Amino acid sequence: MASSSRLIRLLGLLGALTLAVGCVSEDPAAEDNDEMGESSEAIVAPDTSSRTNALERGELVLTIDEMPNYGKEEAIARALRESNVTATIFIVGERLGSVRPRDGSVYGAIESVQNIDSLLQNGHLLANHTYSHPIGGAAKAPYNPRGCSYASMLAGEGCPNGKQQAIREVVWTQQLIIEAVKRAGGADPGRYAGQVRRWFRPSGGSWNGAGSQSVFSSELDRLVSTGDTTFSGFEAPIGWNVPVAPRQCGGAPIIRNGVIARDQAACRAREGSLVDWECHALYRLDASFMPPAKCADNYMAAVARAGDKGVALFHGNLDTDNYSQALMLSFIAKARAKEVGGKKMRIVHPDCAIPSTRTAAVSRGLCQ
Repeated sequence: MASSSRLIRLLGLLGALTLAVGCVSEDPAAEDNDEMGESSEAIVAPDTSSRTNALERGELVLTIDEMPNYGKEEAIARALRESNVTATIFIVGERLGSVRPRDGSVYGAIESVQNIDSLLQNGHLLANHTYSHPIGGAAKAPYNPRGCSYASMLAGEGCPNGKQQAIREVVWTQQLIIEAVKRAGGADPGRYAGQVRRWFRPSGGSWNGAGSQSVFSSELDRLVSTGDTTFSGFEAPIGWNVPVAPRQCGGAPIIRNGVIARDQAACRAREGSLVDWECHALYRLDASFMPPAKCADNYMAAVARAGDKGVALFHGNLDTDNYSQALMLSFIAKARAKEVGGKKMRIVHPDCAIPSTRTAAVSRGLCQ
């Protein structure tokens, strides 16, 4: 009996440890989302997931969520091209096109697809960021009428047809990405196929550790068993660790009732824990308080805390004064000016961050 009790305690400890080192959390708090900006992405703990731990010190990767942005992504793509940076673009399916559900199926019928040639022609990688961007507390008919988070959908916790819709979120988006890539290739529909990645980042960082992983993998394995190799070897979740989670400042909102909590914002800025949509929300209220270059300084502080390497999170839908573009350019310049271990920091190809693609990327000289 005593040995059984010790085993139970050990299993409980291991379970807690598994959740503690995951790269994302379940149902992240939405701090005054209506006032904080266009996105409800949470600041999460540093990414210790095996999915994105292949970077070496001095290497950074750029990822951009909430794309495409109805034509404005062209300016971001041009800025990155001029900076010789390849990013991973995490696609929100409903921004790329529309899908009609099929009864009893996780597959949908594609009704329309937007043109994303500017992203593909600049060599960026396309990855999956759900179809409707489900965030806890944000109801969205018809797919998420109760405002379930992605993790809650996947677990079927009080969400109508939650598990099926969670998988639809991935499948529909991947269908749209593949169709958009084919159309961009014109006479050669496979022209840009090498830029599609089977990578998934849940909306709002909503992922319940091993529980989400088990359901997600088993549902995609079921599709593979029917002969659909599209979802074979799907990597999830793809996290980030720049910015890092705040340690000393607590979780108080930075904006309440349209007023900046300047002490809270200053503390978070010192830690490098202000993510771009929070910076943008502050900028909209007071442009002098958080210009893009100052937000880029926050990101650089986060890079240092993350061990002088990391996967950086940006959003493509922060439109005020082209905030996204200005922030990314400032961050790239500051990162490349920094010395780490006697040489300049590098913005490397996204494949360098993923263990399953790192070796090939190194052989192609993409991680130098």
